[in-house]
Amino acid sequence: MARSIAYFKGNAVTGPLLVLSAWALAGIVVTLLAATLRRKHEDLLGRPGLSDPSATLDG
Repeated sequence: MARSIAYFKGNAVTGPLLVLSAWALAGIVVTLLAATLRRKHEDLLGRPGLSDPSATLDG
């Protein structure tokens, strides 16, 4: 993509930018989904998660 900008003055960059944006959005969605599922799983097990400030690593 950088080569397209340097040699072709930005022509035909829209396609690669759309693909890059789609992958970035997909990564964000997967990350948020995983965090939500993890929090629900911890709530079901009754384990304190990162959202509980009183939780310590000592036990």
